[in-house]
Amino acid sequence: MAAAANRLGAGSAPLICTDGNPRTAPRLMLAQLRDAGIRLRYHGDFDWPGLQIGNRVVRRYGADSWRFDHDDYLAAASADGRPLRGREVDAIWDDALRGAMARIGTLVDEEQVMDDLLQDLR
Repeated sequence: MAAAANRLGAGSAPLICTDGNPRTAPRLMLAQLRDAGIRLRYHGDFDWPGLQIGNRVVRRYGADSWRFDHDDYLAAASADGRPLRGREVDAIWDDALRGAMARIGTLVDEEQVMDDLLQDLR
């Protein structure tokens, strides 16, 4: 959110940052946007908690993934990155994402792909 505000200012497309699992206020906002017919898209960290949150957002609010599939992971992941930890999670929007992440075994933070995300927000 800060990167979009700092680099794009008022020229940014609308953006919501839930800072992890959406709590009460973001949940209400997402539900209202969904109910108003707004198309929602989700991007998170490429780690197991990020996939868990993505599953909830896709299921509850009908969000689409935003640069958050196995091709995006493969383009951003590196073998020398920080290792994934925890229990593997399937991504309900991409059957191949869990396998790609398990095979490479490294997490990708949103900050690592920030330039691509900001390009979309222009």
